[in-house]
Amino acid sequence: MGYKAVHRLFYYLSIVLTLLIAGITASVVLIGNIPPIRSMFVTSVALFLFPILLINLVLTIYWIYRLRFWFVFPLAAIIINFGFILSIFQFRTSPSPGSIDKQNMFTVLTYNVGDRRMQLNKDTLLRISNFIKTQDADILCFQEMAPHRGLTIDSINNIFAKWPYRYFPPDTVFPFAIQTPIYSKYPIKNKGYYKFPNSKCSLLWCDFDVNGRTIRVINNYLQSTQLNMKEAMLEEKLACGGANAIEDAICSVFNLLKKNFVLRNSQAEVTCEFIKESPYPTLVCGDFNSVPSSHIYHIVKGKKLKDGFRTCGHGYMYTYRYLQRMLRIDYIFHTSQFEGLDYYSRKLNYSDHNPVIMEMKIKSTN
Repeated sequence: MGYKAVHRLFYYLSIVLTLLIAGITASVVLIGNIPPIRSMFVTSVALFLFPILLINLVLTIYWIYRLRFWFVFPLAAIIINFGFILSIFQFRTSPSPGSIDKQNMFTVLTYNVGDRRMQLNKDTLLRISNFIKTQDADILCFQEMAPHRGLTIDSINNIFAKWPYRYFPPDTVFPFAIQTPIYSKYPIKNKGYYKFPNSKCSLLWCDFDVNGRTIRVINNYLQSTQLNMKEAMLEEKLACGGANAIEDAICSVFNLLKKNFVLRNSQAEVTCEFIKESPYPTLVCGDFNSVPSSHIYHIVKGKKLKDGFRTCGHGYMYTYRYLQRMLRIDYIFHTSQFEGLDYYSRKLNYSDHNPVIMEMKIKSTN
């Protein structure tokens, strides 16, 4: 095959690859309307949307450099997904220290403190507590705050004694549930707890008296992929060898993802009902285990809530420390009665997640 033939083949393959990737990327805008049970392919693509968008950017630059009109397709795919881009990157800068009016301001923090690589201990919690004190946070929403031998609920409460109002249901209420406690400097007026069916995940809510106004805070933890928990099982399947070993492992991963995608979707719908029933200005915090392009994200946010990062965040936002820091899966959503002042995350190595912090005010009713 001559040089011209090879060059022409590469050119046509480049066109096919460009159209294919642009088409897949453009299809992701449909994810917000497609439940996982109907399309696992589209749902799975959402997890990798950020790197796929970067590939589209490279293809756009490549075709512009070659002065070919094919650049239109990857560029269009990027533009179509601009809403997703704004959910992980805001073009505003961080507010200067003196630019925020702190009168009547309060701060909310959400933090998944669990990590499969290491067990939560007293020393780690003391470090987390000291960090939160530097942020002057008023309401704390934790996920995977698991008591165990040597770390009881009472000992955890002592560490976070600066936040005297708390709701941390004992293990006897829902045994083996993944705990989502809330701590606060503001008095609790009412509270409730819900364990999602067929799962260890849970939702917890509290009504607080904040400077004479009642607000509701919903803290939840939605179903994870559980891939890290099943790693040993998958390695065992591959170690067995044979022609079907890889196929069995792939099927196991696919079935596990599908099961947990569907569970997470049903939990998001339950969370949505709790949000609709709230009679007060509402904040929804937690680890959704879902990226902003996912169906789950759109279910929880719905039309009633706003994404705090899009309201007042700045720069690039990720919350999961691994997987090349490409995943934003922890959120603070709010109703329109709140005025967002700042929204940010801090890089900490106490968990596989970073804490998310939002400074805000309740808008005047006048």
